[in-house]
Amino acid sequence: MNPRLPLHALADELRDEQIRLDALDAGVPATSVRAVFSCSCQHLDGPAARMFRLLGVHPGPDISLPAEPSLSGIPLRQAREILTELTRTHLLAQPAPQRFIFHDLLRA
Repeated sequence: MNPRLPLHALADELRDEQIRLDALDAGVPATSVRAVFSCSCQHLDGPAARMFRLLGVHPGPDISLPAEPSLSGIPLRQAREILTELTRTHLLAQPAPQRFIFHDLLRA
C-alpha cells in the first residue's frame, strides 16, 4: 500500500481481484492479508481444512447447507458442524439461514 497514491487509484486497485491482496500489503510480512489468512487456515483441523479447500473451487458466490455435502461427500450433520467452525473462525460468513459465503478477500 502506497500512502502517496490518490484514493481513486487505491480504489481501482481494490476493485481488481488480481491485485487486491497486493494493494492491501503494507510491507510487513507478519501482518499481510495473505499471512493472516494462511495462519487462520493452518489452525483448522483436517476436515475443516479439506472443506475450506473444496469450497474454493465452488463456482458460485455462496453455497447452501444442503448443497455442501454434495461438494465434500460428507454427511449433512458433519457439514453443518464444519461450516459453523469456518464461520466461527471468520473464514466464512453466513448472510442468511443455511447460506455461506467467503469474505471477498478470501475469494480473491
